[in-house]
Amino acid sequence: MNPDSLFFFAVAAGANLLLIPLFIRLAKNYGLMDMPGNRKIHEKPVPLLGGPAIILSILISFSLGLMFLGSEMDLTPERQVKMLLVLITTVLAGVLGFIDDIYDLRPRFKLLFQTLLFGAFILLGFHFQFMHIPGTAPFSLGFFGIPLTLLFMLAVVNGFNFMDGVDGLAGSISMVTLLSIGTVTIILKGRSEEHTSELQSHHDL
Repeated sequence: MNPDSLFFFAVAAGANLLLIPLFIRLAKNYGLMDMPGNRKIHEKPVPLLGGPAIILSILISFSLGLMFLGSEMDLTPERQVKMLLVLITTVLAGVLGFIDDIYDLRPRFKLLFQTLLFGAFILLGFHFQFMHIPGTAPFSLGFFGIPLTLLFMLAVVNGFNFMDGVDGLAGSISMVTLLSIGTVTIILKGRSEEHTSELQSHHDL
């Protein structure tokens, strides 16, 4: 694993381990608890501040990463803007989720806010441009990359939201998914570096 990536992971994990007990205590003190009922299977009240604790952990990891590793990272102005947009979108989506946990917002209001938030995020440059189906050559999505990205983001966010009836399910699936993505990324990066090294060797010959 890249040392920089390991640093960000370690800081985020450490911050999360420290913040979760604190936020559990705060939730109990201020009555921010998810009560049993409806389709929920827990029999006792559960703290509602898990999401804010995770988002704060991400912000701490990001801040410390820039503080200690910023000079080593190739942070062009364009990359800085993109990182800021990702963070803003993440925080706003988290705030919406927290408000929904407290006030049980209407689905149409949540969907409208999500569509506006993700739509702005996509129109600023973050959307699928190509699709690669195994066994076929990659092809350009053109304009269809925008609505496809929006549908994908809405499906993922609301899919995880539907898991809130089972405690720990969303977190467990998130962990497995991110570990899988990380593993695939490391493998692909290794292959890319090997390919680059082979090309360089042929060039030197």
